[in-house]
Amino acid sequence: MSHKEVRTGEKARQNIKTGIDLVADVVKTTLGPRGRNIVLDTNPYTNPLNTNDGVTIARELHSKDPFVEVGVKLVKAVAEKTNDVAGDGTTTASLLMQSITTHALQQLNNGSDPVLLRKGIQEAAEAIVEALKDEIVQTEDLESLINVATISCGDEKVGKIVAETVFKVGSEGVVTIEDSEDEKTSNRIAEGIELRGGIQLPVFINNKARQEADHKNVPIFVTDHDLTNGLEVIKIMEACANNGSKVAVVIANNITGEAMATCVINAAQGKFTLVPIRVMAVGEQGRAVLEDMAAATGGTFYSRDEGHKLPSHPEEGFSFDLFGHADRVIASKDRTTILGGAGDVQERVQTLEAQLPNLLKKYEQNNMKERIAKLKSGVGVIRVGAVGDDEREERKLRVEDAINASKAAISNGVIAGGGAALYRAALKVQKESHIDLSTPDGSGLMAVIRACYEPIKQMAVNSGFELDKADLKSVEDDKTKTIDFNTGEVVDAFKAGIIDPSLVATSAVKNAASEAGLFIITEGTVTNTEDDSEKL
Repeated sequence: MSHKEVRTGEKARQNIKTGIDLVADVVKTTLGPRGRNIVLDTNPYTNPLNTNDGVTIARELHSKDPFVEVGVKLVKAVAEKTNDVAGDGTTTASLLMQSITTHALQQLNNGSDPVLLRKGIQEAAEAIVEALKDEIVQTEDLESLINVATISCGDEKVGKIVAETVFKVGSEGVVTIEDSEDEKTSNRIAEGIELRGGIQLPVFINNKARQEADHKNVPIFVTDHDLTNGLEVIKIMEACANNGSKVAVVIANNITGEAMATCVINAAQGKFTLVPIRVMAVGEQGRAVLEDMAAATGGTFYSRDEGHKLPSHPEEGFSFDLFGHADRVIASKDRTTILGGAGDVQERVQTLEAQLPNLLKKYEQNNMKERIAKLKSGVGVIRVGAVGDDEREERKLRVEDAINASKAAISNGVIAGGGAALYRAALKVQKESHIDLSTPDGSGLMAVIRACYEPIKQMAVNSGFELDKADLKSVEDDKTKTIDFNTGEVVDAFKAGIIDPSLVATSAVKNAASEAGLFIITEGTVTNTEDDSEKL
């Protein structure tokens, strides 16, 4: 039996800090070109996963102490947020949070005002992000993308394949990952479209590593009705099951209440997996997106305006002829990719292009152009090969990071890698700051500044090098310089290809500072704890 337990003050904060350190101490050993891997053996039904992907490692870390687990979850949240925004940099974000909380907690225990400490942390993070803007170099060439992708995945050949794929589809394009039938990694551009909208509950996830629902050979039902009744989704399942399918996708305006519960229960029991996808568009724009989905998959748009009604009696149902079809559907919490739809995409594009000249309002024209672009661009597919399944899974995580890093580089530019840009930004903020460093505001500022020195230091530790003062001075004086931690030499970052997407660094700083600031003003923790006497 569990009961509530409360801890307050310094003891509560120290428990949380122990959890933060638990995660950060593990993941920071993976940072840099000579970072190590961590073996994750947490699922009795799968082989151990050997990886250096920070967010994947963080997800598997836990503490038996519920108060320490609070800190574990906080640093996981930082990693997840950074991964959601930038798709990479989760290890850096975890390291930054650990460093900020270490310094700030020392000041707090010495009597500093927590509110002013947090204020200093927030202001410092904003200043660091602003300073990083001076480091950004816009990139539009393939060679720069290859460098970014190679650093992210640690493999020159794979980095080239990833960069070429992202370069073809663009920063807003879709790139998916699938297994290769042999040891070679290759790429192709497939007909496919992306929908802004995804799964709402984790029960539908069947790819745990990527947190996605991923299904092949899928019937698809598209409607602008709000599905609320269990009978409505049962009839969708019946139509598909009667035609030999055990998995289907429903894309709707909204799926709630009994309808969602019925989907969850059937999926959990393994009877039928109906993946509910809710679109993230409303009104006329939302209806238009649903029409595109139906056309692209070769199905009928089951629309209220067309007089299509949902079944309200057990004898009523859906004809399977209404359903579209796709070779593969991949859905995360906010994105759904449809590959190999059975509809005629080109015909749909021609229809929309014919309507474009008749639109008078600018926003309508922009919406139409966006719809056309999504239908026309296709989807990049990277087929990941390896000798064994374990190696393939580890490589797929690296490829995913490289995809996200390449997209971020196109959209937001790049900075010198190896922690050099963060190091320079921190030095600049420290020199230009007019805050008295002996005050709580100043302590908060220094917590963030010192944290931004940590990535370059940690990469040196992981690579077995000592940071030379002369080398750091060279890095400080020239924004093109960084340290190549493969050789220990100071190099031109852009010529050597040691570059990072600016979005990765700025997201890591923002998220780490935000969560650390909340930690500093925490005065107590309430958790559920088990009553050991009940186990006797």
